[in-house]
Amino acid sequence: MTLAEWGFGMDRFQLKILVQDYLKRTDRPNPFKDGIPGKDWITGFEKRWRENLRRRVAQNLPKNRAEACSKEVLQDFYNKLNNSIQRLQLQRKPQNIFNCDETGLQTDCGVQKMLCRKASANPHKVVGSTTKSRYTVLVCCSFTGEYLPPYINDKGLRCQ
Repeated sequence: MTLAEWGFGMDRFQLKILVQDYLKRTDRPNPFKDGIPGKDWITGFEKRWRENLRRRVAQNLPKNRAEACSKEVLQDFYNKLNNSIQRLQLQRKPQNIFNCDETGLQTDCGVQKMLCRKASANPHKVVGSTTKSRYTVLVCCSFTGEYLPPYINDKGLRCQ
């Protein structure tokens, strides 16, 4: 569960390898055929832990994006935002403050279920990089709720 919260959740195969390695390192008897847990053991494990664990589809999160969300990075962002609002005298002009958010939609993403805490609604799996082609959508809204038209980037083409 902790590994999943850190973005390094395990799938069924990785869990089997972990159990096999644990038995080797602790010199415990290995009751499994070929020394590795089978499908029945995994199913039983998931049933025993069903109150705490669930298998969910993980969303790939590139490592550089995962590291960009540290407490220090966020604090630096809010300090710079506050300084900009003060410098530009926008405290009483919410209609002039806009926030943009970009999301990438992959055209061919691999699906992998991982074990994670039962209450996890949207687990992420940290990956080295994402190399699949993607569409990018940029949405922009003012502090007063006024939206600008979305900006869509499709493989280098600009669509509005």
